[in-house]
Amino acid sequence: RAGELRAAGLLQRQQDGVMALWEAVGMVRAAPGLDDTMRDAFRRLARALDLDWLALVGPGERQLVTALMIVRGRPGAEAPRIQAGQLRVAAEAMRAGRPLVRTEGSAALACLPMRLGDDTPLVLAARGDTSEVGTQALLMVFGDLVAALVGGSDQARGG
Repeated sequence: RAGELRAAGLLQRQQDGVMALWEAVGMVRAAPGLDDTMRDAFRRLARALDLDWLALVGPGERQLVTALMIVRGRPGAEAPRIQAGQLRVAAEAMRAGRPLVRTEGSAALACLPMRLGDDTPLVLAARGDTSEVGTQALLMVFGDLVAALVGGSDQARGG
């Protein structure tokens, strides 16, 4: 019975994630280039998938890998923080150009690389229940959306 409840909860989260992804596409297309709109799209997906946090990671001012944008997934949770070890995993995913998933206690860290049109490397990093393939697929689709909309602009770096 516990397995059935977990599967039903996972299915509901993924359905909520698809809905949030659909809403995010509309929001970002309606107001491209606005940091608040992109942040809201990140927040909606993170909450729908019940993530601890969702972040856009890439090279900062001194070409060091840093969180360019990070949003909290669960309302009322403490402010999201990305740790040095998590940044190292994101940097490796960025360098290798392939997704990496790392277990962190009861949660998982998923780092999904993406490339902008100007070959700027970015990673969509998510912490929470990200080890399930359906959740990773939703995050990859969202990452592709972000890469397509951000393009080579500096808009993502403002967040």
